[in-house]
Amino acid sequence: MKLIKLSVLSLLFATIATSCNLDNDDNYVSNTFSCCNLVTDASGNSYVSDGSYKATFYLDNGLIDISTAALDIAGKEYSFNSDKMKVTTKYYSVPWTSSPADISSFSGGYASGAISVSDLSGNLSSLVYLVNTNNPINNLYPFVGRVAVSLNYKVNDTYTVKTFMPESVYSGTTVITDDSGTFPEFTSESTLYRVIFSSDRQKADLIIYNAKFAQMMPEINFLVKDLQVQYNNGSYTISIPAGQSINPSTYEGDGLTENPNYPFTSLELRPIDSALTKVDIDFKISVRGMPFTCRFTGSSQYPVND
Repeated sequence: MKLIKLSVLSLLFATIATSCNLDNDDNYVSNTFSCCNLVTDASGNSYVSDGSYKATFYLDNGLIDISTAALDIAGKEYSFNSDKMKVTTKYYSVPWTSSPADISSFSGGYASGAISVSDLSGNLSSLVYLVNTNNPINNLYPFVGRVAVSLNYKVNDTYTVKTFMPESVYSGTTVITDDSGTFPEFTSESTLYRVIFSSDRQKADLIIYNAKFAQMMPEINFLVKDLQVQYNNGSYTISIPAGQSINPSTYEGDGLTENPNYPFTSLELRPIDSALTKVDIDFKISVRGMPFTCRFTGSSQYPVND
């Protein structure tokens, strides 16, 4: 399956359809973006809640503010509207579309009121990975590309809030070792990993596209369901519980069927950067009785060279 990247219209123009004011000296465009909030207290205890943020771009002076009306802090909902921050939007030409992709970055925001918000920074990015929607798995798990929201800020100097997306696609490098010694070490850069959190964010499904374990083997797609999610210290892990294994589903005929020929005997995904956009995935899989150890390192956002 071919890898493609999301290239929506510039965030500035994509937001116009939602809210705009172009008739006076304070010209702006705005839009609302959904994500997940990962809240961590001073002791390192973390919990997750759904988040929604409104970003307003002020076109005449290159500023942005960020607001939310539903921030869960210790079981209570709060709202805030940040001050205006300097925003830098960089555009990247890509060969597969005539529309530019972009990243809008900002930092140093704060807000006061019922809660105090400080050190607000982050970016809104349309440089995210997609999967080919022609894959039959996507008939059952429809894919919708979204602008990625990456925020980091403090609340009342006690809580740290980071955001991550409820669904992401990761691209990078998978290194595969045949534990039986039959095949030499193999590296794949075409395998994609799509993470879909459950509605309560306590479980996650993992779809693996274009999995390949040796040069001579064909590619195959897997769905690994109901992985456990644990939140702690401002991050999370997605895993198979220790000592357990999961038979993935593969697409056969007109649907997904559990396939015992490819049991995953271990699996753990963990972010490796503070923005929660880069991950390592370690897993062991038996491919028709042959054991393989795999390590993936990659990102949900397309790397750019400024």
